Amino acid sequence: MEFGKHIGKGFWGFADKSLVVVYGLGFIFLVLRVLPEEEYGAFVMIQAIFNLIVAFAGSFALQPLVKFGSESDDLGSILAPGLFLYAAFLLLSSFIVSLGAPWIAGFVAPSYSQHLAELLMYLPALLIAAFVRNVAIALLQTRFRIREIFAVDAIFFLGSLLLLFVAHESSMLTTAYDLIVITFFALIASSVSAIVIAFDLLKHYRRITRDDMSRIWGFGKYSLVSSASVAVQAQLDVFFLSAFGGSVQVAVFSAAKIFVRIFDVMNQVIQLFVVPASSRFFSKGDHSSLQSMMEKSICFSTLFLLPVFLIFAFGAEFILELFYADRYADANIPLRIFAFLAAVVPASSVLSSILVGLGRVKTGMILTWIFLACSFILQWLLVPRFGPTGAALANVGAMTVLTVGASIAVNRILPVRVMSILARTRDLTTFIRKRMRNGA
Repeated sequence: MEFGKHIGKGFWGFADKSLVVVYGLGFIFLVLRVLPEEEYGAFVMIQAIFNLIVAFAGSFALQPLVKFGSESDDLGSILAPGLFLYAAFLLLSSFIVSLGAPWIAGFVAPSYSQHLAELLMYLPALLIAAFVRNVAIALLQTRFRIREIFAVDAIFFLGSLLLLFVAHESSMLTTAYDLIVITFFALIASSVSAIVIAFDLLKHYRRITRDDMSRIWGFGKYSLVSSASVAVQAQLDVFFLSAFGGSVQVAVFSAAKIFVRIFDVMNQVIQLFVVPASSRFFSKGDHSSLQSMMEKSICFSTLFLLPVFLIFAFGAEFILELFYADRYADANIPLRIFAFLAAVVPASSVLSSILVGLGRVKTGMILTWIFLACSFILQWLLVPRFGPTGAALANVGAMTVLTVGASIAVNRILPVRVMSILARTRDLTTFIRKRMRNGA
């Protein structure tokens, strides 16, 4: 697998996931500087619950669609059961949230449960608005149509920023409800664009068969548990801080965590390519290409994140002052701690994605259980005593455990050697030299 052959798609993949960073930076200037901390903390909780449900539904129905769709030219056999299971999961989730809003709010945010319960009633509308865009993105991923995925995401993220700017300039941005309304309309716009962009793939829909449903269900039930564990872990810090420290501590921690989206970008870019690529290599028995892809992906992504580590570790105070002025100074230490994710996220993301591509979802499920258990224990021990700093420490510690576990699991199938991964830097330097010579 030559690096140069995939640089175009890699660029669009990184550009797509970088939209989250652009959105986050714009969000800082347009929202965090003006919105009361209590309202921002409430919106973070709504966003966390929304992300959990979307992650659960996607792992259950859309991740199998990506895997099996990448292995075959026939999308019709898996599109119908994927759509059905995805819609059913979101419908059930919406019913549970609507019925249990007071209980959910009281459990995750006892200090402001009434306000959160009122906001939770709008969550089903967000899930409906995001339905088509999420399905379309999964279908586009099966065909490596990264540029089109970028277009669908750009309409949501850049559209959100445009609406936030209008609301900010009109002094209409004062509550968490205002943010929910803006998110809803941006999701609708993204879904409409997705219908146009991915119509040639969506039209493959045909009648559901028992065998097709069984295939999606058999894979999805394990990927659901695995991805659900990861998704819960990703929001666990917010829930613990909300329960023990209130919305202000959630806001302070989120002010640091918003910069950590660069690691989420890297994780999503890796998944975008590695899951379907490893599925194809493995289905063809091409272990040599699979080995090469694994080593290059870990090496190149780690080198890419090295400057991020240095900036977060040694420039945290400058970053916070630049973006927040005199607010959220307490986010300094958590941001420094988050810098160490640069050392573990690349390997964890690549190896976990390969396990999905190889169909080792049971192994992945066990790993994510361990990941979630470690995170829960660390959050429970550290958050009540150290607040946002403890939450950051717990995140880094749990991710390190996941990386070690994924290395052991993949090593049973493909050799995971540190020296072989480091040696791949030669491929990158060779590629750069060739490009420079050609440019000259």
